Amino acid sequence: MLNDNETLTEIPEIQKAESRYKTVLAKLAVFTVILLINQKFLYMLIYFPAQVWYAYAGEGVSESFVYALNWFLSDVSVYLVPSLTAYFLFKKERKKYSPAEDYMPVLEPPIIFFSSCFLGSLASIIIDHIANILDRLFGTGTIPDAMEGSLPSDEQTVEIISFLIFVVILAPIFEELIFRKLLLVPLRTCGDGFAIVFTALLFSVVHGNFQQSPYAFMVGLLYGFLAVRSGSVIPTMILHLINNLLVSFGSYGDKLFPNQDWAAALSSAVGGVLDISFWLGLLTTVVIFTTRLYKSVKGFEISRSEKAKMILLHPGFYVAVGAMVLIFM
Repeated sequence: MLNDNETLTEIPEIQKAESRYKTVLAKLAVFTVILLINQKFLYMLIYFPAQVWYAYAGEGVSESFVYALNWFLSDVSVYLVPSLTAYFLFKKERKKYSPAEDYMPVLEPPIIFFSSCFLGSLASIIIDHIANILDRLFGTGTIPDAMEGSLPSDEQTVEIISFLIFVVILAPIFEELIFRKLLLVPLRTCGDGFAIVFTALLFSVVHGNFQQSPYAFMVGLLYGFLAVRSGSVIPTMILHLINNLLVSFGSYGDKLFPNQDWAAALSSAVGGVLDISFWLGLLTTVVIFTTRLYKSVKGFEISRSEKAKMILLHPGFYVAVGAMVLIFM
């Protein structure tokens, strides 16, 4: 029993939990600042030598090779520093988690996939409508296509293969390793909900555009939830690969293979699959909430009010938020 003059924060275990939470907030601030520096400045250390080489090599370098090399350098500059930073910064907090006792490996990944299609698309639709309203009122312009200028040109086989390798295969693998493994797992020491929301927010911000970020945030929430439930990043990698494959062919199939009847037909068919996935996602989202599956996410030792107080009073929170805003800009 506690005496009247005692509070929960005077209990050693609670004090340890608070200390751990504050430490993680400070490390998140450091991580987001490094992420900002990497995205705005450090990538030039990789790109600048390549640009100098292009200038000296001149016409002797094929456009397809340059296209593939640009994608490679982009992936190295985007993923290398964040992955190394997360690995070493949160090494103390990292531990192995087992799947939830009631985890259903056959049912839950499809449920999460369809729900991510629905909620992600819904978020994108809402943002797109808001952008259109603002454009009509203030002439702000519509949301540009994030992939514009990154697609292969003139049906070059090397360029198409490079696009599919880096966008459909490597991007999902590295993004899941960084956000649902190297970040989410150690952040779970401060509660599953905190880990899921913060990694989803970071996942959204690093996409850096209004077309992809709302979708990425909703997908990040659901993939983070699945990673917690399954205790593994493998299911989220598979779903991420499927998602990028469907979006690539559904949205850009006719641009990857212009003037090809089969490509137009494939793009239309995949678009139909995405439409079906959207409405199935409505049903699976209802299932998640009616079965209260989300309630399986574990909390933290500190009460919500104490946790909110710690976050709002911790300078690391404002540093992290400021860095994320600058990353997005």
